[in-house]
Amino acid sequence: MKKILFLLATLFCVLTAGAQTIHFSVGEPEESEALTPEVRKMLQTKLEQIVTRNSAGASSAYNPFVIESTLTVTDKQKSTGLTRNVTLVKGELTLIVRNYLDNSMYYSTVVALTGNALEGEDPYRSMVVGIKATDPVYTRFIRTARQKIEEYYATNCSAVMQKAQSLADLKQYHEAIAYLSVIPETVPCFEQSAALMKSISAKLPTGEVPDTIVIERVVEKPVVVETPVETPEPEAEEPEITISRTDFRFKVLRCYGDRTSQRIVILAEMMNNDTDRNSNEYLRFVRCITDTGTELTNFEMQRNSYYVQMPPRVAVTREFYVTKVFDPVEKLSYVELGVGRTTVMIRNLKVEWNE
Repeated sequence: MKKILFLLATLFCVLTAGAQTIHFSVGEPEESEALTPEVRKMLQTKLEQIVTRNSAGASSAYNPFVIESTLTVTDKQKSTGLTRNVTLVKGELTLIVRNYLDNSMYYSTVVALTGNALEGEDPYRSMVVGIKATDPVYTRFIRTARQKIEEYYATNCSAVMQKAQSLADLKQYHEAIAYLSVIPETVPCFEQSAALMKSISAKLPTGEVPDTIVIERVVEKPVVVETPVETPEPEAEEPEITISRTDFRFKVLRCYGDRTSQRIVILAEMMNNDTDRNSNEYLRFVRCITDTGTELTNFEMQRNSYYVQMPPRVAVTREFYVTKVFDPVEKLSYVELGVGRTTVMIRNLKVEWNE
């Protein structure tokens, strides 16, 4: 009980200290037989990254506004590849903003997702991996959700205050304070709600509310001077690389497209860490699928040399080419390469095009 009271008091202090920005916590995605615990956790982490990048993460442990999510697959199409079948999946990510205190729903939106899953892989996982925290669709979602919350309280503020007063009349003081504490300062009745909260909190038994609460600051609203904030450049999204051997290292140094030669170049650094192996390794470009599901099938190697000497613990660089690329692609969703007995799989590899 003391912990709950402390959280209530902390939120009260925050709300009465100055102009407020509405923040959100991220709830666990809706349970489904199709979603594994791993994919549900990945989706929750992606959404937490989105609210963090949009400066919308919950600023208090006691925060009523929560983002709920549901992920569904709407279409699956199988394509036959050179070595393994690929399932092209389309899905929908439904995002809902609620107040878990009274279960009010303020706003919802549906975001279309796509993904490519190799035979035996989880199609839901491929869609979640493709979610970008920097996508403008999520910025619009956060902005619109905040607007809808402000509109809700501006329209229903009198009803909210009446509900809080009814709870207080029943001596449910903590519930009444919690009900009032989420009213944004941007709505016209904020000062009246804060005054009512002050009146109700005075009825709490002595010692239940810390003395640090300064309710009087609500009456004299401070002047807020807005200063421009530099938005940090989004971090480059790293490709996901899977290697079939633990004693082999593979790193993509650069992936770029050349419009003149109509090809994509993957510059890679490789290292053989097997001290018992020192031989020529046969290089092969096995597979390449774009982010739109198109499979590219024309490959070449640097200087058309398909063998490379791989001494132990020596870094070697080579270029892998995808040729006859007539239309620029933004990303390669799946690339499979072979280096001797080693298989390298690369996912979500961004392509930079030369002007």
